[in-house]
Amino acid sequence: MVATAADGQTMTLHFSRDSKLLVATEAEVEGPAGRVRARTTFHDYRVVGAVRLPFRTVVEQGPVTVELSFDELAPNPTLAADAFALPPGV
Repeated sequence: MVATAADGQTMTLHFSRDSKLLVATEAEVEGPAGRVRARTTFHDYRVVGAVRLPFRTVVEQGPVTVELSFDELAPNPTLAADAFALPPGV
């Protein structure tokens, strides 16, 4: 599937035929060295609450690859009121 933003940029979304889950996205993005291909793949989907979330995500942008792996995901957790307070002196 190809999604087009209001500014004309496109992103290709790849879904699994079996699970119907998003398995990858591809787009051309602007980077420090000009336009490069960006591909993000989603792996290890697990049920968290009422949804399935990927516990491993791989982002490839030009020559750079970043892998994010999670042991636990908690959508909309209750946070302490000061969770984002700046430390003293900042």
